[in-house]
Amino acid sequence: MEEWVFTGPSILLKSRNSTHIVRLTQAQSRMLHCNMIKSIDTQLRLEDLLADMHFARKHDQLGRLALLAYCEVKGWARWAGKLDVADTALRMFSENPCLSKEEFLTNIDKLIALLELHEHEYQRTNACYAMKASTVRPMARVLPI
Repeated sequence: MEEWVFTGPSILLKSRNSTHIVRLTQAQSRMLHCNMIKSIDTQLRLEDLLADMHFARKHDQLGRLALLAYCEVKGWARWAGKLDVADTALRMFSENPCLSKEEFLTNIDKLIALLELHEHEYQRTNACYAMKASTVRPMARVLPI
């Protein structure tokens, strides 16, 4: 039976017969760290944004909803690489401005639903990576101890 122990840029592999240290290269370690941090940060920013939008929607804070939809959603979407969401938020105000409160709230509800789809996508992706993390073996040099 093998046991993997992750310790920063190296991994300690223990088996019945021997023990090895697997050293990740600096580029491999940095790339893994950056991708994980950005994914988690993107998901957390989206969760905060959705919480703000749900609160403002629940309390009919139209000005706050407009600010969140135009500035915050558009900014998050560009940062996360979700250009369809950024385009939707931009078009809500530039191409098809709402003429009534009901129309505005309907568009906000559609935007919230779109953001929730992306939130579920992040949750599935992170859960999938977490399940596979124990079975993935890094590509690195193995040094006997």
